[in-house]
Amino acid sequence: VEWRSRNIWLEAEYTERFFNHEHKPGARLSGWYDFNDNWRIGSQLERLSHRVPLRAMKNGVTGNSAQAYVRWYQNERRKYGVSWAFTDFSDSNQRHEVSLEGQERIWSSPYLIVDILPNLYYEQNTEHDTPYYNPIKMFDIVPAFEASHLLWRSYENSWEQIFSAGVGASWQKHYGTDVVTQLGYGQRISWNDVIDAGATLRWEKRPYDGDREHNLYVEFDMTFRF
Repeated sequence: VEWRSRNIWLEAEYTERFFNHEHKPGARLSGWYDFNDNWRIGSQLERLSHRVPLRAMKNGVTGNSAQAYVRWYQNERRKYGVSWAFTDFSDSNQRHEVSLEGQERIWSSPYLIVDILPNLYYEQNTEHDTPYYNPIKMFDIVPAFEASHLLWRSYENSWEQIFSAGVGASWQKHYGTDVVTQLGYGQRISWNDVIDAGATLRWEKRPYDGDREHNLYVEFDMTFRF
């Protein structure tokens, strides 16, 4: 359920999640407020949070989360945001996350847009002997670039492909610093401002407790307006 005015947006969501052969109800409340054309503050509360890793849920661990953020928007070429998140896990672990994300547009044409995406991330956890990845402390610096190429457009209909790549470093307490590399490719279709759908394939290589591992993600999303 969504409600909005000129500078206020609120959304409430009810979810039904199935894991470990159980159905459990979840809920989310999100909102933001625009002070002016440049500054926005927002927050989110979530029961059965999507911030809880799937490996934790597989082992029967759930969690609730709270998030707050501030965003500064200069124009379509430059924006930055700082966010803080707290997740309270059912196994007594408490996780704090702080991140800084930005966008600097370095190329813009009718068919191609290229952005540089600065990214800093810090995480801290209170419990350490858990069945999911749960570093005592970690800090990532992974700048990336993203290129959006318009393949076809007709009035309100469009089809685009998106390339992304990033390289940086990740530090974890007791394990030192190692390299992080990321690649991504996706496509997105918009139709008459009614349907917006996309699919993305992402590959990542990064250290976990001192061992470099490969991750492959497939993401699908769709928004249908009526």
